[in-house]
This record gives sequence, C-alpha cells and structure tokens, in this order.
Amino acid sequence: MTGPDEPRCPLCGSDRSRPAFEKAGQRYRRCGACTLLFAQNEANANFQPSLDDFEPAYLQYLDDGPTDRQNLDDVIGWIESHIS
Repeated sequence: MTGPDEPRCPLCGSDRSRPAFEKAGQRYRRCGACTLLFAQNEANANFQPSLDDFEPAYLQYLDDGPTDRQNLDDVIGWIESHIS
C-alpha cells in the first residue's frame, strides 16, 4: 500500500503500488492491482514554468533552427497546392 505522499496508479487509481526500480534518478513503481509500471515523478515538467525541467531530447524541438522556416514554407506550399 502507498503512503499519503506516494502516488496512486495513474491508470486504475489503486493505492497498492510499490517501488519497482530506479533508473537515471527516476523512480518507477508497479501497481499491485493492474500491474502498470509508472514513473514516480517529483514534479511534472508539463506544469512547471521553466523549460529547464524538460528533458534535453524534448528541448531540441523548441529551438529555432535554420530549417524551420523552410519546412514551414514547404508545408504551406503543399497545402496551397491542394486547395482549389
């Protein structure tokens, strides 16, 4: 059973999760009811005001790159070619 500060299963809501393992500083739990393996996050980066909370792999999509303008122009051109 989880304690008052430990998360419920995000799938079934059970309070019967237990620690499974830790990898790269991230703790994972296993639900005793539905067996879902889920991360036990200290904070959800999606709700944080700082981009520093996101993993570097995601931050690359937020950077302005030289190909962004060309890609946008190509997509707009493709859309316009299919509109009468």
